[in-house]
Amino acid sequence: MYSLLACLLIGSTLAFVLGIQRGGWIAWVAFGVLAGASMYAHYLAVFYLAPLALSAAFIRPRRIWLSVAGGTLLAAALFLPWAGMFLRQWNRLGGGYWIAVPGIEELVRTLLVFGAGLPLPDGMLPIALFLVLLIIVVGGMATGVAVRRRQLGWERGLWLLGMASVPGLLMFLVSQRVPVYLERALLPSGVMFALWLGWSLVDRPFAPGLRRLALAAVAGLIVFGLWGFYSYRGFPYAPFEQVSQLVAAKMQPGEIILHTNKLTALPAAYLDSTQDLHYLSDRQGSDSATLAPETQRVLGLMADNSVAEAVGGAKGVWLIVFSRELDEYRGLGVDPHPAIAELQTDFRLASESMLGEVIVQHYALREAGPG
Repeated sequence: MYSLLACLLIGSTLAFVLGIQRGGWIAWVAFGVLAGASMYAHYLAVFYLAPLALSAAFIRPRRIWLSVAGGTLLAAALFLPWAGMFLRQWNRLGGGYWIAVPGIEELVRTLLVFGAGLPLPDGMLPIALFLVLLIIVVGGMATGVAVRRRQLGWERGLWLLGMASVPGLLMFLVSQRVPVYLERALLPSGVMFALWLGWSLVDRPFAPGLRRLALAAVAGLIVFGLWGFYSYRGFPYAPFEQVSQLVAAKMQPGEIILHTNKLTALPAAYLDSTQDLHYLSDRQGSDSATLAPETQRVLGLMADNSVAEAVGGAKGVWLIVFSRELDEYRGLGVDPHPAIAELQTDFRLASESMLGEVIVQHYALREAGPG
């Protein structure tokens, strides 16, 4: 949804700019349609759309304001059929949500996401942060000089900087009361950040040496980002295909697959929809209860409320669990994992394999004792 969100919002931005520069109803209809579609992709689109629409206030012609208002009303009308669902989902935020109130560290993380991407190897983090701050400082200095001297295109540079920063700051402020801050929902602002860097660091009549240094920093951040993207194999990534192949090769008739968490169940369902797959529901009211029943029904993957409900009369169980989940329970003083403890009542551990951070345990039904 986040890639789709970025495409729709950048498309609406392009329509917004074309509407201002060239006029005509086609551009403003496109703006309204794309803006409405972006709200269906993700509600957090509003934090980008609001500053985008309000930026028209800095343009004097009255026809621009009327055109933006018309496009905004079209977007609202297109979203209206979903308004009831939105209100129900919004009300669920008060019952438990996994996003915490963001602090300054979240803003720093967002800068790293914009500059290089996360995750990065630990040794690269301080270097990447230094390089990101360097390019922001140099870009900001170039923008300040352009604004002060009223150089050609200074309004564009200032607008790009605003669209790169204001949506995130607005989301941050709102999240102090209702936590909804998601870095990946700011991808459209990341695109505007890249455009602003291009505007401020290329062909600006400002300190050529500093600009070259900043461009070298950008190149370094690109290398860091690609390295982190292709090398990271930690949680929540795992060799899910190997896990599915292992279970499929050894699973016997009458056995089931039980995932303790949706994080392993959803990739498994994607890789092999023919498996008899079960997964345990998140505890209602907890901050991990992020897969709504409506979503489960759409996916055709309803969670089981207990191990007993999932197992039924199965002769064997293939339990799939992240090693991190076991460690988290141990940290809470719970060992073994509640699902394992319940399985051990009627089943015995027949085998165990570990693929990456995923543990695959095969449980066989205990044989009834004499008498």
